[in-house]
Amino acid sequence: MYLQNMHRITVFLIGFALVGCEVKSDKIVGYGMSLDEPLNAKCFTSVFEDIKKKSDYEIDVKVLESDGKVSSYDLTIDGQRHTDDHGIFTRSSFKLAKEFLTVVKEKCTY
Repeated sequence: MYLQNMHRITVFLIGFALVGCEVKSDKIVGYGMSLDEPLNAKCFTSVFEDIKKKSDYEIDVKVLESDGKVSSYDLTIDGQRHTDDHGIFTRSSFKLAKEFLTVVKEKCTY
């Protein structure tokens, strides 16, 4: 009988613990890009700052740079402070990442 009661208590406590765990959908995405042709690092930074000023989201970039040339980058877009639903954020962040890649390739390719 003692084991049966302990089993019930354990099942109850596990259920209670699971209810306390909440699934949270963070609106933050990262886009990594390896470039076929290196880009001018100063131009890249300038384009990034322009896009960052225009964006409603917080964006950050980390680059792999050598001799003033960018060979790859990781773009992070954070929409956690906005009330957009997840679907709108996903589409908007993808559009922003695509726009950034297009502009940076047009302006900064050697």
